[in-house]
Amino acid sequence: MKNAEYWAGRFKDLEEAEHRKGVKAVADIDQMYDRAIKDVESKIRVWYQRFADNNNITLAEAKKWLDKDALKELKWDIKEYIKYGKQNEVDQLWMKELENASAKVHISRLQALELQIRQSLEKVTADQLGETTGTMEDVYRTAYYHTAYEIDKGFGVGTDVGRIDQASIDRIINKPWAPDGKNFSDRIWENKNKLLSTIHQELTRGILTGVDPQKTIDAVAKKMNTSKHNAGRLVMTEEAYFSSLGQRDMFADLDVEKYEIVATLDSHTSEICQQMDGQVFKLSEYEAGVTAPPFHVYCRSTTAPWFDDDFGVPGERVARDEDGNREYVPADMTYKEWEKKFVKDEEESLTNDTDSGTMKVDRDYDSPLAKAYGKENYDLIRDAVDQCKNRTLAGLWGRYESEIDVRSTNYKKTAHCSGRSISLNLATDKVGSSYEKPFDVTFHESGHALDHIFHTIYEPRKPYHFSCQYENGKFPNMIREEVNALVDAKAAVIKQEFKDHAGDWKWLADKGYIDKYAYHTYEQYGRWYGGEPKYSKSLAYKAVEKEIRALNAYQRSDLSDMMEGATLAKIQAGCGHGKAYWSKGLGKDDRLATEAFAEMTSATMVNGESLETIKKYLPKSYAIYEEMLEYMAKQ
Repeated sequence: MKNAEYWAGRFKDLEEAEHRKGVKAVADIDQMYDRAIKDVESKIRVWYQRFADNNNITLAEAKKWLDKDALKELKWDIKEYIKYGKQNEVDQLWMKELENASAKVHISRLQALELQIRQSLEKVTADQLGETTGTMEDVYRTAYYHTAYEIDKGFGVGTDVGRIDQASIDRIINKPWAPDGKNFSDRIWENKNKLLSTIHQELTRGILTGVDPQKTIDAVAKKMNTSKHNAGRLVMTEEAYFSSLGQRDMFADLDVEKYEIVATLDSHTSEICQQMDGQVFKLSEYEAGVTAPPFHVYCRSTTAPWFDDDFGVPGERVARDEDGNREYVPADMTYKEWEKKFVKDEEESLTNDTDSGTMKVDRDYDSPLAKAYGKENYDLIRDAVDQCKNRTLAGLWGRYESEIDVRSTNYKKTAHCSGRSISLNLATDKVGSSYEKPFDVTFHESGHALDHIFHTIYEPRKPYHFSCQYENGKFPNMIREEVNALVDAKAAVIKQEFKDHAGDWKWLADKGYIDKYAYHTYEQYGRWYGGEPKYSKSLAYKAVEKEIRALNAYQRSDLSDMMEGATLAKIQAGCGHGKAYWSKGLGKDDRLATEAFAEMTSATMVNGESLETIKKYLPKSYAIYEEMLEYMAKQ
């Protein structure tokens, strides 16, 4: 077996290769920002040339409405912005704001400039997010596979490695790892919002003080360069984390029990990395920032496997040929040759080992579900499970299916689940409806049953479902947070429109912000009964509701109910349990959590349209759902 020096050297080389990927991504992002800075500088310069008198403009003049020709020109720009947004990963809330702006009859000169600058920032942010995401996916994959390759070469013996599917990569990449609970996507959008606010302040300050426009342009460019620096720092820190995580995950898969910290020792090495260099930890003690890299921003430390003298071949997945003999890895085998021989596609690597929670399992025709549904219907259900892209959910289903009790398949009332017992009408469920896919109800109610079963494993002493208890209510709290953020975004737009169109009652009525009967009465009698209409947050709830109702029934059926529960029926988009339901029984948290868990389960299994909608509007909540599945798969 190779010594510790060998392993340290090989994994240091691997980290240097990963580090170069981060450096390249930073260079690409720098170019994106440089183009955006030039674009913003140009827009500010043109704006001053067009509206300022001798480079001077008052705030009152800046807030004057655009004339007809200028407004028409701006709307052409907005149409192009919307077209670009539909073709690229641009923030959907910004897309909504653009659509609202395109419908406005009054836009001020300053608002027009800020719209144009915002588009530049949205574009560079979307580009930055795409570059960062692609780089982190590549870094994790490389670290994961190359770790196995290096260990196989070191021992001279091959091991079968399963290929990582995209869904697993997405889940790993989007999971927050820092103490503040934010992932790199959150930080990128947060950076953009801070930059927008800063630029707005600089523009307003420049106009109020009457300074030379070039000073304002220089101040904005300086702020954007700071943002560019932050973007680079983020990429290099995330690269260090995902490289380390990929190694950790493969160490776990190959039963490597200990690892060593390997620092890059030169004049730039930090004090903490010097102290950590050479320290050995148990894999169970792995914690990013504490016992594993990154220990600080721009961290270049890595990990290497550490083996006791009596350690045998790592893992129980030693590859064997058709005759049962071990497959060996010669020292001169290239990575490409190794990958072709030992990395297996999902179909090749599936086994009947249901303990992992992610493998295909044999069909259990003796299970209560199979007996109650009959072979034909049971096979259709198991076909859906086998085709489910979320292999963790499919594996959990295979593991716990036999514990789901079917109380009735001819239930005439609304389907429901009590504990682990489900009751439904199979005759209608197997054909579906205008808003439910075939067997949607089966998977929904079974989702409740799984939620109950998981509760008995997670914390049986408490009455709440697993989805409600998990990490002190993390799941229902995130659903509310995301729904409230959607409402708040709508509220900000509507509040601004009330300001922009103050007294323009017809426009506000046409937008649906004023009751049409009340407006008709006002037109007839020239006064408002009960006072002039004012902005109310209820309008924001209605705006979100209207947006969701515009989706087709398959798309909105699950999301509608979750939004109803999250807002205690302030949003009712056509599919839901009704206001009274959300305060019954164990309370609003448990009901919201378990209904969302069941709805995400059925959507993941059989309703792809609903699943896409959930991921669009509640991405962080769905990530926690997947996190809960991963947690249970390890139990």
